[in-house]
Amino acid sequence: MIEVEKAWLQRNPNVADIYTYRQLADGKFVFIVDSETDYDHNGRYEGPRESRTPIGTPNDSADDFDARAANGEAVFDPNITADEWGVWVSAMQPMFDARGQVEAVLGVDFPAEGGCAASSVHAR
Repeated sequence: MIEVEKAWLQRNPNVADIYTYRQLADGKFVFIVDSETDYDHNGRYEGPRESRTPIGTPNDSADDFDARAANGEAVFDPNITADEWGVWVSAMQPMFDARGQVEAVLGVDFPAEGGCAASSVHAR
């Protein structure tokens, strides 16, 4: 899945990142699959920003939009978010198992640097 994510990102330069995460029974969110991301498009994965996030890493920036996706709703967060990886707008799509239960969430981040007034950016 990681190799598919990397290939997809190479073919879609207007997408900053794709990843999956899930909500645990205790309500916390953790990353499942997150590929390396070549943010500067130089053909190399360098430094912590472009490195793979290990499976099970807590997603401490999860918010109401993530919770809505974990509850089965496809959502687009119109807020521009700044985090350790950059500045984004994000879409989240629940991924369902064979029983129709949410197994995980697919997140897609779109770059938003320079696209807003600083007052409309919130930190995750």
